[in-house]
Amino acid sequence: MRLINRRPGAGAGRILALIPFVLVLGAYLVGSAARLAENPNDKLLPSLASLGAALQRFLQHRGERLPVVESAARPLLLGVVSKSALLATYVRLSDQNPMA
Repeated sequence: MRLINRRPGAGAGRILALIPFVLVLGAYLVGSAARLAENPNDKLLPSLASLGAALQRFLQHRGERLPVVESAARPLLLGVVSKSALLATYVRLSDQNPMA
């Protein structure tokens, strides 16, 4: 039997399915660490800790409207955004690009 025609077992199939996710997560962590080492205020690839902190703040905020500020160091109010609009946009973008 040729190698291309072989089917992995259940356990091997699960491991093979996880490999792309592990590789993408590893690439993100390496890229984030490199960018944050050069610029600690980098917003393009934030660390997982800062993403977790942002999620916690999002979930703890009881209001529907969220303030949009320039930065914590310079809290200039730029505007407001609603939680439902953020979540609807996330769902819409996830539906458009299911591989993301």
